[in-house]
Amino acid sequence: MQLHNNLIAALVAIGAVTTPVSAAPGSLSDLLRRDVLAEATGLARPDQSFIPNFAADVVRGTKAEGSADCIVSPASKARIPCTCPPDSDDPNFLAGLALALNKGSFPVGSDVVAPINLAQWNSQPADQAAQAALQQQRATVMIQVLQSLSGQKGVGCPGASTPALVKQQNPSAVGPAGK
Repeated sequence: MQLHNNLIAALVAIGAVTTPVSAAPGSLSDLLRRDVLAEATGLARPDQSFIPNFAADVVRGTKAEGSADCIVSPASKARIPCTCPPDSDDPNFLAGLALALNKGSFPVGSDVVAPINLAQWNSQPADQAAQAALQQQRATVMIQVLQSLSGQKGVGCPGASTPALVKQQNPSAVGPAGK
């Protein structure tokens, strides 16, 4: 909850949401460095029209038999945390995406380098091949953010929780999203 509040505060600071969120001074999660979210002030936001409804093809909360995990869909055997994936407009996801695109990695300072920056994300190439390549890069950065959604590298939602993004990232992939 602490991290959630801090990421929402970062979104308020950059104008992505208008509802103020109070956070006690010094309450920044140890998962993210204090200066990283402080730097979020003034960050430009990514164009949300490029974010698909990646939870549309997932039945969130469908328990896997004999497990605390859930499954992506009744047809899939991939196990995921039952809270995955978040909604496409989830404040934690949008804050992580803004940080990745503006700072070059997420979690910021990690070795998980974003394949594109904010200017590239917000661009609309005229060439169809360039558009397809950019869509793959957008999917990659969204999956990177989802996989570290907590702010800690690798602690979040697996790529399998978003079949639509996996398909966008690799159009030739076969599986539930490529039916």
